[in-house]
Amino acid sequence: MKFNIKTVLPIALIAVHSGKALSQTGAYYSSDETPVQTGQGFYQSEFADNAIAGDSFGAGDSFGAGDSFGAGDSFGAGDSNSSRPDDYEPFPRDERNPETGGYIHHGVLYIERDRHYTGEFEEYMRVCVKSSFRDIIGSYSYYDQGAYRGKYIAKGSYLPNLVNGPGYGYIALNLNKEYDTAKEEMILHGYAGGKYEFEGYTFFNNRNQGALRAYYKGADMYDAEGCESTLGLRY
Repeated sequence: MKFNIKTVLPIALIAVHSGKALSQTGAYYSSDETPVQTGQGFYQSEFADNAIAGDSFGAGDSFGAGDSFGAGDSFGAGDSNSSRPDDYEPFPRDERNPETGGYIHHGVLYIERDRHYTGEFEEYMRVCVKSSFRDIIGSYSYYDQGAYRGKYIAKGSYLPNLVNGPGYGYIALNLNKEYDTAKEEMILHGYAGGKYEFEGYTFFNNRNQGALRAYYKGADMYDAEGCESTLGLRY
């Protein structure tokens, strides 16, 4: 998976280092061209020494454990006009599945998108996911098939933040649609204490397609959203 480092890094870094939310800095990276020096400057000065070789989600595409948002650096916690449902569940990281005793979990990642960085989010996808200690595979839910009239498969990783501890880290997720050769690439940073467990951004064909926020629900919704038909049985 190849990320355009000139595009990915400024979005995250500007929000963190300026103290602004994504919606406040949206004008900066809503264009097709992002200033090269911004991405290079921050990357060289703050990230070059922190990369950890084991935390990679593609050949050569590694983001180190230090490459994430620290406590208090949530970049959208105040941007929501509503809060996630009370029955959400924390995304499984390294805990055992109480139903099976193993490390494989089944659930649904509910993703909302603010395409123009205005602070107004709309329902985007309900991704069926199977996750283990680090790896994620996914597929469309019945909702997605109806909403987008298509199917997709997804693969990715959860990479923990070894510096700030539990509750921090990020999901890197690729979605490949049935009738499209281009892929959608999502980065969802996790942080503790926010209205949504994950917030981030999405790219399609290397172009920024908006801010994301997401929460997770477990096995019950895996069944309810039709995931056993699209991604496989839980047992």
